[in-house]
Amino acid sequence: MSEKKSEKKKSPWGKIVDAILVLFILLLIGLEVDIMITTKRDKIPSLFGTSFMRVLTDSMDGGSSTSLHCTKNTSTTRVTGVYHTEEEAKEKLKDGEEYYVIKKNGPAELHVGTGITINKISFDSVSVGDVITFWGQIEGLEGKQPISHRVIEKIESTRTLYCFGDNNEPTYNEVKYHYSYDSSAWNEVKENDIIGKVNSASDFFGGLLGVVQSTWFVPIAVLVPLSIIATISALDIAKEYKAEKKKEEAYIEEAVKASGVDLNDERAVTIVREKARYRYELQEELEKEKEKQKEIYRVAFEEEKKKLEKDADKQREFEELKAKEKAKLLETMKKAEGKDE
Repeated sequence: MSEKKSEKKKSPWGKIVDAILVLFILLLIGLEVDIMITTKRDKIPSLFGTSFMRVLTDSMDGGSSTSLHCTKNTSTTRVTGVYHTEEEAKEKLKDGEEYYVIKKNGPAELHVGTGITINKISFDSVSVGDVITFWGQIEGLEGKQPISHRVIEKIESTRTLYCFGDNNEPTYNEVKYHYSYDSSAWNEVKENDIIGKVNSASDFFGGLLGVVQSTWFVPIAVLVPLSIIATISALDIAKEYKAEKKKEEAYIEEAVKASGVDLNDERAVTIVREKARYRYELQEELEKEKEKQKEIYRVAFEEEKKKLEKDADKQREFEELKAKEKAKLLETMKKAEGKDE
């Protein structure tokens, strides 16, 4: 074949799309592995040190007020009641108690389905008003479960927190519970049961978590990109095949014209076309063989080059070692001459 066979290349856009999709799949698998490991270890999914969950109950759906109104015993300073309005708190105020306000830190409320992010926090760093996630008991469920409630009291001497769900009538699994405003319904949280502090909350994030944590998400998220890659590759192959056939037909038509055969002689034209096709296929095979040999020579050249560079490095190390030994010898001789004098 007179002209050199052009190297078959994938379209630039195809390569870019493939690279992006492959990176997406690898990232997805990496994140999923990290989440699985942390979930198995901590029983709560985490990513890069930040845990995330969806709110399953309305126990923290207590309105968007930025404060809680409280009463406490003036002698013990212990909290005796938590309310949503100043009027409620002052109405319930008893002798020997005083009224005060707790400022809500972090989310003012948490709706069912809201996504929250949780960062580890020590007991000493917890402040009254924070929303924390901790291990606690939920009625009707076995074992300790993660609960996110607001801290309304912190006892340093016993390293204990008391937490309160802002909603006094939460619903869980279609069952209505009543939270008394007094301490009988508060969560007593020991230091070792603290999981972390709720730093952010988002309904959009909660919806996203609902999708991501679905059993079908990972298979679909992997299969869709793989399908796109396969489709793009199939289109590239079809395009390449079409171009190759077009090139072959052009070569054959040129050979028919150059042969001077009578175009009305169907048998003669067929013979010329078949001969041209055979020559074309033979030249294609020769081109492929030449490319294969070039690749073999290139690999051999690279290996020889690396070997020579390695030998040069060894020679350089040897020369450096020899120079050091020579310097040591001269230094020893100088010291010996000094002693003789």
